[in-house]
Amino acid sequence: MRQDGRAWCGRSEIGRMAVLLDHRNTGVGAQILRFLIDQARARGFRKAILHAQLTAEGFYLKEGFSPVGGVFDEAGIAHRAMELQL
Repeated sequence: MRQDGRAWCGRSEIGRMAVLLDHRNTGVGAQILRFLIDQARARGFRKAILHAQLTAEGFYLKEGFSPVGGVFDEAGIAHRAMELQL
């Protein structure tokens, strides 16, 4: 959601999500992501979008996100756009 609270064409953008290395594979990342998705639904968004690092793409696939388009560079790291219909 934009800082002023208005939606971008009904899409909620999740950005810069990270979990400390010691806490990965404990479920905390999935809990955070599900919370963000629930908040987006509650606010009336129809789609959640994000730029997944390729090393995290499997995580987002497990949570129901679908890849969109090819691989691109963001901040020197390979990413792919992904989306989830809400």
